Amino acid sequence: MKKMTSSTIQERLELWIKDDHYKLILDQRTNVVETRVSEDGEANVSCILPAVQAYVLTLEGKACAHLKKEKCADGMLLLEYSPGHWELHIVECKRTINRSKWGKVKYQFVASIQRAMAMLASIGIYPDKIKLYTAFREDPIQAEIEANPVFDKIGIEGWRALAPEKKEKLQFIDWLETGIEIWTKEFIPHEKVELDEEGNGTLQIQCI
Repeated sequence: MKKMTSSTIQERLELWIKDDHYKLILDQRTNVVETRVSEDGEANVSCILPAVQAYVLTLEGKACAHLKKEKCADGMLLLEYSPGHWELHIVECKRTINRSKWGKVKYQFVASIQRAMAMLASIGIYPDKIKLYTAFREDPIQAEIEANPVFDKIGIEGWRALAPEKKEKLQFIDWLETGIEIWTKEFIPHEKVELDEEGNGTLQIQCI
């Protein structure tokens, strides 16, 4: 008879999750590579992790068939920041970030959060902290925001004070913030990672 209970995450993953959806990180370092490469080249981020138990999750496509959003971020990392307590770090790579691509990045963040939470809940793991990262080489969205006549008039503080329906029309301005409101309208920390001319960068991930 197959074992039906387990106290460790590794045993739970092996018992109940297909092995192509997770990988244990053994050396506190993993690479996140842009999965949908555009004409301007590939982006690659070397992630250095704290000395904790950590996993890479791979959940794009039909991994969670009941969820509508399928395109995930390039990297989903699960870290145990203290015994029995987990946090989710999500990394998306884009060589260039403009207004349109920033919207797509946030879509991928939501898909990643939903899929990770769905899979992890099935094995009794409930991450209580989330952090998002966008790695990029070029940042034309900054100039787009600064050139926007509404932003020029009200600034970041004025944008924060807008009514939700008006704020929605200028949603790309949240690129300037240290966090973004997505998913269940939570304010989730967001960090920008600048890449070099070759599209490579390093991210030192710290437990939140």
